Amino acid sequence: MKNSTTPWAPIQICTHQKDISVFGVVLGLVLIIGTEVSYMAQWIAIIRRRSSLGVSLWTFLFANMSSFCTLLNAVIDNYNDGVFRCCANQSTWVCFKMLMAFVQLFLVFFNVYVVLLLYNIYYESPPD
Repeated sequence: MKNSTTPWAPIQICTHQKDISVFGVVLGLVLIIGTEVSYMAQWIAIIRRRSSLGVSLWTFLFANMSSFCTLLNAVIDNYNDGVFRCCANQSTWVCFKMLMAFVQLFLVFFNVYVVLLLYNIYYESPPD
């Protein structure tokens, strides 16, 4: 029999679940939409100009590395807490509320990645 303090002890599924208030859900959705809008402005600027001049590659490379590490931490944390397994037994709405912070972190990583992709697609050498 395993000691309950070992990292391999069975996880009590859904014991950490807490109800998120309507305000919390609205705030989370506003943050998700705000994240998308803030990055879309950069996407649109690059696509309209058909150039990535003025975009700092180093800034977005470090932002990508930072957001990836944060996302990896969230994946490990949610996995260890049993959130992903708990979602299999919950409604879509309850699961979304449980994963809202994870979705926000994923979108930051995804949006930074898209900027890096657009940077490479529309790259042109700076004028001498």
